[in-house]
Amino acid sequence: MKSAFQLSLIFLMVALLSVVSAAQSNDQSHQPTIIVLNSNPEFNVELGLHGVYELDLEKKIDLKGARQYEHWKSVGQVEVDGFDLAPDARPDGFERLPVWFFAKIKNGENRAGTWRLDTRVEVFNKINIFLVRENGKIDVLLEHSVDDSYSSRPVPGRHISADLNLDPGEQAEIYIHYSGLFHEAISPTISNLDYFYKQRRNDQTISMLYVGLALAAAAFTLLLSSFFGRWISLTFIAYLLCSVGLYLGLTGRLVPYFFPNNQLFAAKVWDTLFYPLLATMVMFGQALIDLKKNAPRYNLLVRAFIGMCAVYSILNFAKPLNSSTWLNFFGYSVLPIFCVLHLTTCWIGVKTRQKGGIPFAISGLIFIALTIAMFFLPTSLTSDFIALHTAHYPLIVLMVSETTAFAVAMAIRAGGVKKERDLAIAAELQSAQDKLHLSEKLRNTETEYERVRLQSNKRRDQLTSVSHDLLQPLTSLRSAIANNMTEDKDKAVEMGQALDYLESLAKENLGANKSGSKQSSKLPDENFSAHIVTDNIARMFKPEAEAKGLEFEYSPLTGMVKTDPVDLMRVLSNLVSNAIKHTEEGRIVLSGHKTEKGLKISVKDTGPGMSEEEIETYLAPYEKGSKSKGTGLGLHLVKTKSDEQGYKFEIESTPGKGTCASVLIEGND
Repeated sequence: MKSAFQLSLIFLMVALLSVVSAAQSNDQSHQPTIIVLNSNPEFNVELGLHGVYELDLEKKIDLKGARQYEHWKSVGQVEVDGFDLAPDARPDGFERLPVWFFAKIKNGENRAGTWRLDTRVEVFNKINIFLVRENGKIDVLLEHSVDDSYSSRPVPGRHISADLNLDPGEQAEIYIHYSGLFHEAISPTISNLDYFYKQRRNDQTISMLYVGLALAAAAFTLLLSSFFGRWISLTFIAYLLCSVGLYLGLTGRLVPYFFPNNQLFAAKVWDTLFYPLLATMVMFGQALIDLKKNAPRYNLLVRAFIGMCAVYSILNFAKPLNSSTWLNFFGYSVLPIFCVLHLTTCWIGVKTRQKGGIPFAISGLIFIALTIAMFFLPTSLTSDFIALHTAHYPLIVLMVSETTAFAVAMAIRAGGVKKERDLAIAAELQSAQDKLHLSEKLRNTETEYERVRLQSNKRRDQLTSVSHDLLQPLTSLRSAIANNMTEDKDKAVEMGQALDYLESLAKENLGANKSGSKQSSKLPDENFSAHIVTDNIARMFKPEAEAKGLEFEYSPLTGMVKTDPVDLMRVLSNLVSNAIKHTEEGRIVLSGHKTEKGLKISVKDTGPGMSEEEIETYLAPYEKGSKSKGTGLGLHLVKTKSDEQGYKFEIESTPGKGTCASVLIEGND
């Protein structure tokens, strides 16, 4: 990349030096040097290296006036280009002025000979070639304009040419008066007929090879569009077709077949096709580098340039060829704008490390370097070298270089995409295998779940059976207590209430776990006085507290509640039981009071207390302290039953000072 950039700078410096030297050489009058012709089969000479020229500023100089003109300017290079050699003489920046070119020739053989004068230009606005012999006779070798048909050319071929005959040792003068369509540059040569036809064959071979390879590349890309990417493939194919069409048009190869009688229309077609070519190159870079993703704002600028090229192509085709309008300013600015955009896209591709970005960047530098070479490289080097220029070979080199770089960039990008696709497929395969293993584990889990469910049902049936079996002994026990504890009636009442609680638990469990039963285990709510439950709790747990040396304080509650009495009994029983278990000294207080929202029942102890983290832990099932001998289900059951019944359960505890647990039964009088 660096060497290509340095080469482009060298070309630019040489071009500037040539312009300066050409300007200095045109300050004085010059005369042409005599070109000696011979019959060597390889004879070929560039007239521009030996002739002189002058612009026909007034467009009124005829052959007679040209022969009398004394202040000719030296061409000094292969191309005779009044447009570049005398830019200050043009009345505006776009008008094509006629040019007079003057050269002297001499037959160096001792026999008559025929040589071919080749302008190396496909179409002129107008051109006349005169041969002025030593005896003053004037031969009109060529009179041709863009309005003439292709068949009117004196020598068939894509270049406008003419033959000249000289007697042995004869000297003559050649005058060429022409005005161009696209530019004023011509690079006339005089060559032996054998050399001329050999060059034509070589030129045709190279052109056919280039066109064949380009079309083959387009077909190959179309067949593998799924591999390269559809949009990238389409832009690349569009670029190939535009480049082939532009090359065939500029070299005049399609005129005999498609526009033999309308060279002006053909010229407008090829002139317009240059802008779609630049647009397709920009579109290819846009697709390859994925500017929509990597540079969305810059992508809008690229899209605007593509749209401008499309609009200008239409307007350029509609306007008269080479007319001086504001459109010409845009036409001349397209190429610099394109170069800036092309290099910017290359830079983005390299910066973002896009696959294929480096070959694409190299193509950008090649394009800039060869463009500078074609437009600015001085043509005063050597005849053999610059003949390539006038034969449009640099255009082939440019397009082949760009096509090759584009193809390599596409291949690298497609290879990267394929690698990513393979990795994605491998990942997808691994995912499928993981899903298979997961499915197997799921089936095993379902099997284990079914086993546990059956075991759970079995245990449930056992529990139901035990609950059922408990009812009969409880009934017998109730009768025995009634018969044997007639003296201590208060004790009998206490034990009866405890038995009632056990009987209610057994009946509840029995009703909830009947095999195949789909009914809810929740019993209907009842309206009752809250003291009925709290009185029973006090009677049940007061002896246990006193036996442990604790005071048990209880104040009977007033007020009605609507809830399940059994669940309320279970909640309060667990709270009082926990308080007694974890309190070593002090007291247990069971109390209640009315609030705006309902009845709040509290159980307060003077035990060790709990931190907030411990409270969160002990609310989970089977979580208990290190000194606890319980199951770790008490607080969890209280929380679960409170949520089921709609109680608001709260715990306030201070480590070292005790705990207060309460339930709020809302909506009660």
